[in-house]
Order: sequence, then C-alpha cells, then structure tokens
Amino acid sequence: MTSCEFVQVNPHEWRCETHGVTKIAGTQEPNSCDGELLPRPGHVVALSELPPCDLCRVEPAVWDGPTTMGPWAYMCQPCAERHHVYAGRETGVGVGQRLIVRKEEP
Repeated sequence: MTSCEFVQVNPHEWRCETHGVTKIAGTQEPNSCDGELLPRPGHVVALSELPPCDLCRVEPAVWDGPTTMGPWAYMCQPCAERHHVYAGRETGVGVGQRLIVRKEEP
C-alpha cells in the first residue's frame, strides 16, 4: 500500500495528496486515509443521498452551514467557497457540517 502524504486543510480536516481523499481527523495528522471520509458527530454527516445545492441548484451539496447572506444552506463546493461564512475552514455544531453519502452495509 502506498503511504499517504497529508496536507491540513483546516483545523479538523486533512487531505491525502496521494489518494485525493479528505478526512476529518482532529488536530493530529492521520496515519492513513483509508480511502474515505468518515462520519463524525457534529462535523461530518452521512446521508442516504446528497441534497441539491440550495444556492445554484445544479451541483450536489457537500456542506451544510451559515451563508454570508444569513440563513443556513446546503452548498456545493464552489458555492461554499463563495458563500459559506467559514468557507470550509471549520466544521462543528453552530459552524457547519460536511455532507457525505452513507455507505451501504453488506
């Protein structure tokens, strides 16, 4: 298995540059990416399917958080970069959550 090379995206999120996977891992660099972003209460929410972006209505949402316009919204990555108050820098209760698709159990 190829070793992972991580870059810290924000205080709680790390990106594996080797495999292109983002992982919520707290402040310590993870050992491996395991190939997936895992649910974490208050930070990463697993849904059966991703809702559409409330702003552009084109892309699937990957963030739920407060917008620069006031209300919270489901946002795709491009809209989050423009309108999310925290712009993906933080996740948590009152700040915003990352949305992922729940994996089916065999």
